[in-house]
Amino acid sequence: MKTKGLVFLIIFFSAVITVADTLPLFENFDDGDYDGWEVLDIAPYSSGPSDWVVISGVLTQTTNIFTTEDEYDVYTGTRIITGDTSWTDYSFNVELKSTDDDGVGMLFRYRDAGNYYRYLRVEDDYNLGPFRRIEKCVDGVFTILAEDTSDFTYPANFFCITVWVSGNRMTILEEGIELLSAIDTDSTHSSGKIGLMCYANDGSYFDNVAILPEFHVDSSAAKILTGPYLQNPEDFSITIMWETTTDIDGMVYWGLTTVFTDSAVSPSGTFHEVRIEELSPETKYYYGVRVEDSLYAGLDFYFHTKIFDDTPYRMGIWGDNRTDYVTHERVVEALITKEPDMVVNVGDVVTSGTVYDQWNREYFWPARNLLRNKASYISIGNHEADADWFDTYVCQPGNEHWFAVRYGPAYLVFIDTNRWYYPYISEQWFWLDDVLSSTEAQSAPWLLVFHHHPPYSEGWDSPGYDGEPNVRDYLVPMYEDYDVDIVFAGHTHDYERGAKDGVAHVITGGGGAALDHWLQDWEWIWVYYACYHYIILDIASEYIVYRAYDWDNSIIDSTLFGVYVGVEEEIDLPEKPLELEIIGSSPNPFNASTIIDFSTNASAEVLITIHDINGRWVAKLAETTVGPGRHHAVWDTKRYEHRGDPVPSGIYLARIRAGDIEKTIRLTLIK
Repeated sequence: MKTKGLVFLIIFFSAVITVADTLPLFENFDDGDYDGWEVLDIAPYSSGPSDWVVISGVLTQTTNIFTTEDEYDVYTGTRIITGDTSWTDYSFNVELKSTDDDGVGMLFRYRDAGNYYRYLRVEDDYNLGPFRRIEKCVDGVFTILAEDTSDFTYPANFFCITVWVSGNRMTILEEGIELLSAIDTDSTHSSGKIGLMCYANDGSYFDNVAILPEFHVDSSAAKILTGPYLQNPEDFSITIMWETTTDIDGMVYWGLTTVFTDSAVSPSGTFHEVRIEELSPETKYYYGVRVEDSLYAGLDFYFHTKIFDDTPYRMGIWGDNRTDYVTHERVVEALITKEPDMVVNVGDVVTSGTVYDQWNREYFWPARNLLRNKASYISIGNHEADADWFDTYVCQPGNEHWFAVRYGPAYLVFIDTNRWYYPYISEQWFWLDDVLSSTEAQSAPWLLVFHHHPPYSEGWDSPGYDGEPNVRDYLVPMYEDYDVDIVFAGHTHDYERGAKDGVAHVITGGGGAALDHWLQDWEWIWVYYACYHYIILDIASEYIVYRAYDWDNSIIDSTLFGVYVGVEEEIDLPEKPLELEIIGSSPNPFNASTIIDFSTNASAEVLITIHDINGRWVAKLAETTVGPGRHHAVWDTKRYEHRGDPVPSGIYLARIRAGDIEKTIRLTLIK
C-alpha cells in the first residue's frame, strides 16, 4: 500500500525519517524494518508472543496475543512505541487495516506502560463489542472518556485514523470525519510518545504514520481498495484491474520506463478494468494508476506482455489458499522469491465466493505483491463456483471458466470441474475434445491441464474421498489419448505427485487452507506431503524442470520432464541420500489388524517383515518398489499363522528395510 494519500504526504514519505526529538515524524516502513520503535507485550498473556514485522513496506502483527489478567478491563495484548515524552500537542495519523474483528488502537501522550491515552476499537461482540473509545490509563487503570457503541465493521482495506490532541482536548477522526471527542478535565497526561496496539487481533496492518505539530487530517475518501492487478496477457495487450472505495473515474499510465508515455481513462465506477492495446510482444512495461490526486506507481508496478512461443520462462503454481489469509500471504511471499514470470492458482481462492469481503481479505490482499506485477490465471474452485464476484474480479479468456492459451512453449488448458463435462452431452466436454485434439495443442512442446478437482487423492480430512470418479472416468482417458503431459489440481489440502499411463498428476492444495492428512494409497501417486507449499516450473521447448517448495523455501520434491540441454548445475535437482521414516502404526495395541505408515524421500526397494519379540520370523508383508512419499502396509493377523497356529497375543516387531536402511517398530497384539 504505497504511494497513496495526500500529495503532502507523498512528498514527505519519499524518504524515511528516523525518530527525532522534534516533530514532524513520518514513517512508511519502506526500509523494511521498524528501527526506533519499541515492542512491549503485556503479561500475563495468551496466544503470544507478538510477531511485529515489516512485510513489503507494511508494519504487521499476526498473532492473537491478549493479556489474560482482567482481560475486559484492560483490552490489551501488545504494543509498539516510538517518539519522545516531550511531545505535547500533535496530530497522529495512521493508515490501518484489520482482517480480524478484535481490537486495534492508537496510543498517544504515552508516558510509560501504565500511563497514557488511547483510542481503541473492538468489533467482536464475543469480546463485548462493538465499541470505539477514548480512554485514559493512569497506573494501569482505565477510564472511558468518550465512547461510541453503534455497529461498525472494519473496512476491507486500509483506512485513515487521525488523533488530534491539543491541551486537554482529544478528537478522533476516521476518513476525515469526526467520530469522538473528549476533554480530560484533570489534564492527567500533558505530553508523551505515540504507539500502536493490538488486542487478540491476528491480522493488523499499519502504514504511513505521520505525527505533525499542527492539526492535519489524512483521508483516503477515494482510494484503491483492491489491486491493481494484471489479467489476460496477450502478445499486444493486457488488462489492468482495480477496485476503489467510491464511484470515481481513474487513469492508467504506462511506458517502457517509469516516465510514462501513454495513458487510458477508466470510466467512473468502483470496479475498473482497462484493456491496454498496441503493445509490443515479450516486452516489459512500467505502469501507474491514478485515483484523484494519488498515483499508485513505482519500480514494482510493471507487467510483461506474452512471450514468444519458443521463449523459456518460469511459472508459479499454488492453490486452496482460502480462509487462512495469514498463511496464504506467507506462501505467496515465499513464491515471490523465486521470481516467476506468470502464475496459476488451481482454485478455492476464497471460503465462499458469494461473500464480497472475502475476495480482498483472503485472496487479493495476501497476494497483492505478486499479482501487482505478475499476470495470473485461476482454475475456478468449488468454493467460488458460480459466484458473481468471480466474474466481477476476474478477466480471463473465453467464458473465463474454461479456456486455453499458448504461453511460451506450453499450451495451457483450464477446465471448470464444477460444471458439466460429461462425454457427448456437455458443452464443456465438446470444447475440451476440440481443444486437446487441435493443432495448437498437439504441436506445442508441452500440454498442461489445470482444474480444481483431482482424479486421484491420497489425502482428505475424513474417510470417503479418494478423488473425483467422474474426472477419472471422463477426463483422464482424454488426457491419455491426447498425450497431456501434466495435470494440475487442488481441492485436497496437501501436495501429491504421481503418474499414470504417461500423464503426470499433481495436487497443489497447500496455499493456506487447513491441511488434510493421508488416508489411502493410490498406486499412481508416488509423493505425498501434508504441508503448505507452491510449485515452480522452468519451461523450455526441450524440458520442464519441476520443483515444489514448502513455505520456508525448502525443496520438497523435484523432477525433470524432457531432456535438459543446459548447464547441469542450473537445474538444482540435488541428489539426496535415501531416508526412511517409520511414522507409526494404528491402532497399536490392536486386536486383529494394524496399519503401519512409513515414508521414503526417494524411490527404493522395500522389504517389510514381522518378527516375534525374540526376533524369529513371523510373516512377510511386502517386498516391492516404492516411490518417494508416504506409504502403508497392513498386517492382518487372520491371514497369517505362527508356527502352524493362529498368531497369539504378544509383542511383535515390524522391520522395514529400504535400501541399506533398516528400522523397527514395536506392535502389541491383544486378543
